[in-house]
Amino acid sequence: MTLVARASDSAYEALREQILHWRLLPGTPLSEIELAERLGVSRTPLRAALARLALEGLVDTSRGRTGVVSDVSASSITDLFELREALETQAARLAARRCDPAVFDELANRFAAAPDLLRTGGSDAYYALVGEFDAAHDDA
Repeated sequence: MTLVARASDSAYEALREQILHWRLLPGTPLSEIELAERLGVSRTPLRAALARLALEGLVDTSRGRTGVVSDVSASSITDLFELREALETQAARLAARRCDPAVFDELANRFAAAPDLLRTGGSDAYYALVGEFDAAHDDA
């Protein structure tokens, strides 16, 4: 993974968390200069992060160069989940065609042992396994 990709992922995760936990409220302008400085990234990875957030419907970029945190309504949430379901279904279909079956067989065995993992390693260990699955899915 390149530095720009890691910086973009970091900025994306930080902004997404701030939006979802209402630290950035709907309608808040998202100044690239201020955000890049606050998050410690350059504007290129920040723009990539904002683009990802816009695809998820969390940022509205339709009002010009500066994005804003999207307004949230029951219908917009339903629309986002329907879109996400379609995209994730297609991504899973493609991953199933392109994957290394041994990787997913090993992950399936580890998920079968998840009750033991939760008892011995707790929820952090379980979520780490989920992260490995997500990474394998993304790689496929």
